[in-house]
Parts: sequence; C-alpha cells; structure tokens
Amino acid sequence: MYTEGDLSSIVKELLNVLNKPGGTNPVSNGLRKALSPAQGLVIAGLLLNLFEVNSLLIDKDRAIQIVLVGSLDPGQQR
Repeated sequence: MYTEGDLSSIVKELLNVLNKPGGTNPVSNGLRKALSPAQGLVIAGLLLNLFEVNSLLIDKDRAIQIVLVGSLDPGQQR
C-alpha cells in the first residue's frame, strides 16, 4: 500500500506535470484552467486504484455526477 509520503509526492508530481506551462500540447497552452490540489488528489486516487466509480448520474438538465467510493485504510476492502 502507499504511504502518506508516497501519495503526497505523487500528487505534487502529477500537479507539476499537468500544470506545466508552454509546450505544444493545447491543454497546456491556456485552453484549460490549472488543476486544484483537490482535483489532483482525485486523479491520483483513481490512478492509484484508491477509488472506484460507484455510479454515474445524469439528470434532466444533463448535469453529470460521478460518485466515487474508496478507503484510505489499507485493510478495508471495497
């Protein structure tokens, strides 16, 4: 399992890569806003398999809600 230090360094590295200015990537050329730390944590949690998608909800106004389930306790099973 990952330690708190591992997760912290992974999130910092992920945010540095995704928020890096310049380059030829249209995403890094100002067509999107920089990621917040909370958004980076969600992405890292999904990539590290700490979360799994429980449900995807689409309402009548076409708004989307994604419900994630996970545990930070290494002994907890999903």
